[in-house]
Amino acid sequence: VKSNSVNRSTSDLLDRRKFLFYPGYCARSEWTASVARGTIVASIDGPVRGIRVVRGFNSGPVTTRTTYFYEQDVVSVTDVRVHPVPSLMDLFDYAPSFRNATYDNQENLALRIDGRPDAFVAASRPANEPFWEVVNGREGSVATALQVSTDWPDLRIETIYLEGDLYPQCTGDALDRGTSGFIVPHNLPWTDARSEEYISVVGLRRSRYSKTPISRGEAEALSQDAFTYYAAGTPTRRYDGIASSGGGMAPPIEPPIEPPTPPSPPPTPPADEADLAIVYDGRTATITNLGPSTSSGATAGYRGRDGIEFVELPSLEVGETFQSRVRRPVDNCVEVRAGDQDDPDATNNRACQTSNAGAYPNPFNPSTQITYTIDQRDPVTVSVFDVLGRRVAVLVDNEVQEGRQTVRFDASSLASGLYLYRIDTPDRSTTGRLLLLK
Repeated sequence: VKSNSVNRSTSDLLDRRKFLFYPGYCARSEWTASVARGTIVASIDGPVRGIRVVRGFNSGPVTTRTTYFYEQDVVSVTDVRVHPVPSLMDLFDYAPSFRNATYDNQENLALRIDGRPDAFVAASRPANEPFWEVVNGREGSVATALQVSTDWPDLRIETIYLEGDLYPQCTGDALDRGTSGFIVPHNLPWTDARSEEYISVVGLRRSRYSKTPISRGEAEALSQDAFTYYAAGTPTRRYDGIASSGGGMAPPIEPPIEPPTPPSPPPTPPADEADLAIVYDGRTATITNLGPSTSSGATAGYRGRDGIEFVELPSLEVGETFQSRVRRPVDNCVEVRAGDQDDPDATNNRACQTSNAGAYPNPFNPSTQITYTIDQRDPVTVSVFDVLGRRVAVLVDNEVQEGRQTVRFDASSLASGLYLYRIDTPDRSTTGRLLLLK
């Protein structure tokens, strides 16, 4: 999104619109969706609006996004139709060329977007109710209304805001800059209507772009009017966007309802769509099947001194873990492929072991040992964060002697999921992943 702003500069406002399971997890993203089943099924230009419909998102081949483009507003409707997934995120990451920008929402006032972590106040949001955020900067302004419509009463939503290099960037530039939106921080059951039992989950986003500042009050008013005519959980799952006269919404067009015919049993995605997480500590490759299907025919490969070597993996049920000792790879990296090793479309995950930090066991329950090496006596901080960027533990915060150090992390009081540890010294910061499976 480029802005021809009032100061006559032309600048990018957005780095990316990001879709992830959780921060730093790159096996599923808007990029993998575009190369795995993402297909444009409609691209329409008209005098009032443009419409683009995209279908397919990795192992959700009938997940559908419809986007409506107006003079100032962009409305997108994402109808999630997929097998059970661990969580969902929908985020805007802003560009470095969006200068002097600040972020506001209901709980936060004028957080400066500069790639440095801020004291963000996260909050829960009720399903089926809109909420808002607004970013104002030198190049222009973006106000966004968000809503997750569902017929499932147990769905929870949390706001999220990320700055800096805490998490690896799966797409876009090297830093989070005001990366914000929402996360569903828990497992979602079947949302694919081809299953015997499924729930409806529809993500709604309306963004308004302006050359002049947008106030908090205007952003809130946008959210109150953004999705007036959308009804959650209807069999049609149909939404028709904004009225051409501006302001209000056009009522949805009701097509004939064709009730789904669920198969029995529910369909199981093919084995090459199993999501295999891998962690390598320098001696052992630990592979965990995160679902949604049983994996078979998978391999772990690494670059040995005699060329590429492969380890065949047994069939893994969802949640099952396999460990294999591997000879030390030339590049200290091990790659796992779900599916035939010669298939270019097979799922790839890669783990590298660095010389200065690691954790074992990993995945773990309920405790693990984090090891790290420092070159000289220095102040050291070892912290653990959850996927929302909240610090859940400080394991070390003092001066440490040079050499190899070990610290124990006990996660008995924490929920299963992905965590990140960060080791900070005066001259560098090292981040690693931890997977807690209870």
